[in-house]
Amino acid sequence: IKHLEKLAVWNITELLSFYDFTIFFEYYYKYFEIPCENIKHFESVRRLRNVAAHNACMLASFKPLHNFKYDAETCFKLLQKIKTLSPNIVSSAMKVPLLNDFAVMLDVYNTTLTSEQIKRITMKELKNFFEDRMIRNKDWFENCAEIKNAYRFAYELVKRYAQ
Repeated sequence: IKHLEKLAVWNITELLSFYDFTIFFEYYYKYFEIPCENIKHFESVRRLRNVAAHNACMLASFKPLHNFKYDAETCFKLLQKIKTLSPNIVSSAMKVPLLNDFAVMLDVYNTTLTSEQIKRITMKELKNFFEDRMIRNKDWFENCAEIKNAYRFAYELVKRYAQ
């Protein structure tokens, strides 16, 4: 490392695992007494990040897990913000771990990031991904209601955050 004797915070964060980064983040905010509502959501963000980073199969199951402890706070926010989804659809989708984590990640991203321009660009790219690449071979999943419902739920989230 070029600046081994005088490490800056960003040098340290580049060396940390994502889990260690979240612990550092939490410590930093508590040490400087900065309020941060998103710390409690980091487990969902970490799970989704790990699935993506380790190239795990995300389509393995879209079945709701009735004993899964979904993020009720995010669920409540969605019910208030997205009128195109019924409360039954939202609560059922949030019991699917991947969909819960995706919804939480979008909310954390939206509330943590301060640059409106970067948010707008990122959400536009994500929306384009949903409208183009994800439906390119949609006929493969024509008979799979779970995948179709998961897509509809996630797409509604993306459209809402892309506004």
